Amino acid sequence: MRKITFLFLTTCLILTHLTVGYTQETDLETLRASDVNADGVINILDLTLVAAHLGTTPTADQTPNPDVNGDGTVNILDLTRVASHVGKTVPPPVIFVSANPAIGSQLTLNDTITLTFDNMPDDVTVNAGTATVTDKTVKITGPFNAGRLTLTITWTDGTQTLDYTIRTPAAFLSANPAANAKLTVDDTITLTFDNP
Repeated sequence: MRKITFLFLTTCLILTHLTVGYTQETDLETLRASDVNADGVINILDLTLVAAHLGTTPTADQTPNPDVNGDGTVNILDLTRVASHVGKTVPPPVIFVSANPAIGSQLTLNDTITLTFDNMPDDVTVNAGTATVTDKTVKITGPFNAGRLTLTITWTDGTQTLDYTIRTPAAFLSANPAANAKLTVDDTITLTFDNP
């Protein structure tokens, strides 16, 4: 009897999905929760996992977690949410890989910082400079303010903080001996700049 009820319920939920599911806008977090088995596709396997746990109270860190809507109990609302997304694919989280120049480097005011991710990040924001996303890289261009730079990059799946030191480019002040002076082969020329 339980199998028949489950099949009937599943059929009803899929039909509901086919008639109204395509009109719903879905955020990434909801899609990832609906992919209960985390295989990248929301399908009957996810519905089965939720149905097998109906009436239970899973822990928040349980894997897989059939409490799709996060209300503390696996119920018809969880089944409905999964059913409304059947057939959709779920992109994996985008992970920060590296920064060039390396974190902690000394940069000049107009340098460019290039970040690499494992996949193309969405909704990238930075707290300094201008970010340009191209495939799996984000280029952050200055100008940056001289001194310590704590650069925070945020994207759909995470946040990364990078620390740099921004130095003002050295400006030439003087030469000793002065320009156009007569020199011998053993003379030393000293150039003075405003900072190292």
